[in-house]
Amino acid sequence: MNGSLTPNSQAILALTAAFPDDRDSPSEAEPLSAEEYGLLAGRLQVMEASPADFLGRRAAQLFRDSSDLFSEERLKALSMRASRVEAALRVWSSKGIWVLTRSDKAYPRLLKVHLKEDAPPVIWGGGSIDIVRGGGFAVAGKASKDPSGEKQGLKHGELAACSDITVISTGKVGAEAAAMRSALKNRGLACQVPAKALDNYDSNPSWKKLLDSGRLAIVSPYPPETPDEDISEQDIERTAMALGDCALLVNADSEEDSAWLAAEELLGKYEGMRLFYWDSQAPNPALAELIDMDMQPIPEFRGVVDFHNFVQGPPPAPAAPAAHKPGQYEEVPPEPGAQAPGANPPAEITDPVLLLKLDALRREVAELAATEGMTGGAVLKTVISELIAEGRIDPVIGVIIEKVGYSQPR
Repeated sequence: MNGSLTPNSQAILALTAAFPDDRDSPSEAEPLSAEEYGLLAGRLQVMEASPADFLGRRAAQLFRDSSDLFSEERLKALSMRASRVEAALRVWSSKGIWVLTRSDKAYPRLLKVHLKEDAPPVIWGGGSIDIVRGGGFAVAGKASKDPSGEKQGLKHGELAACSDITVISTGKVGAEAAAMRSALKNRGLACQVPAKALDNYDSNPSWKKLLDSGRLAIVSPYPPETPDEDISEQDIERTAMALGDCALLVNADSEEDSAWLAAEELLGKYEGMRLFYWDSQAPNPALAELIDMDMQPIPEFRGVVDFHNFVQGPPPAPAAPAAHKPGQYEEVPPEPGAQAPGANPPAEITDPVLLLKLDALRREVAELAATEGMTGGAVLKTVISELIAEGRIDPVIGVIIEKVGYSQPR
């Protein structure tokens, strides 16, 4: 991604990012924050200009036209940093870190949807970019080893993995770490927005193995060299939640906790974010305030199909068959009720309850089969997971059926 840097991305990095060599080549100006860049981006839209124009012939005029927001001297000094962008990219790339700016097509759409003008102008990450930009189910909560909170993380992490939905969290101890651990254990995908500099993960063999496997991604709105004490946990929680299609808040019992503060910000300042809470039935004044802001309780899911539809919406309806054209070859359909030669007639089911359940199962399988990219193996796995969740079959038997009941084409 870093090898195809656009002029707009180069300008955004110059205006907003700290570089690895800042200690050796300090800038005369402080880089723009996310909120400051949001103001500047809005001004550029009004002027029908782009960030790259700060590096071209229109630069002098743009400095003057934006002087009511930021001083001309600050914008000039920041623009001059564009010559150092390539060197910074080489350092980050050598550590396996990629960079995306708000002008890149691969930049996560949900960050812009949920955070609007405050979406980070630049994000750094490792692992699969597709995981980061693909949405998912975010789990947030205070750092706590409370068993009930961890149980919620484990349960929803497994549901997400079985539903091919990415788990997103900062990874701190408690429900967040449990959800990520459960997702990866069940061969699912996870995206972590750590409250530590990405440099900390560069030399960790176990993390590198997971990142290289394509099942884990890490991402941060902070440059990789940022000291840990300069990273805002509230900002990190907000970014993690905003990367998801929706988010679950666990153990939100303190108005001083970073997850609670991030949830309040998403509900109050930005709106439009689907946030849910786990109801522990214990008195919780802090949670009551978020409920007043329209945070909803997380429902109990009947299985992976129910969970998938909750997070991403129901699958599209099957396309109607194309109309027959004159002269078009068409296989002669069998007569109603006709059977293949030698086939045994199916056993007739007369129990009305069984008929209703069979009809519901047929509808679910039809929806799964119609889902784009859903293979026969994935359909079988999902149906088996549903039956196990409902207690209809033993989990061991389900695994055996899954392994031997569907052969992938060679």
